Amino acid sequence: MDKDEIIIIADYTQATSLTLNELCEICRISPDFIHHLVEYEIIQPEGNVPKEWVFGLNELQRVKKVLRLQR
Repeated sequence: MDKDEIIIIADYTQATSLTLNELCEICRISPDFIHHLVEYEIIQPEGNVPKEWVFGLNELQRVKKVLRLQR
C-alpha cells in the first residue's frame, strides 16, 4: 500500500450516498471521468442532471474497480 493511498471504511448497513464532488475527491479523479463512466453506463447515479447526481456505495466500488483495471 502506498503512503498516498486512501483507505475507505464504509458501513454497509446504512444507506450512504456521495455527491459527484465527494466521489471525485475520494477516487482522486475528475468529474469528466465520472461523466464518461455514466455515458457508457458503467455507473448509474440517481438524479437527472450532474448537479443532482448522487452515487451509492456500489458505484464507488465500480469506479475503484475501473481505476484498478485502468492501471
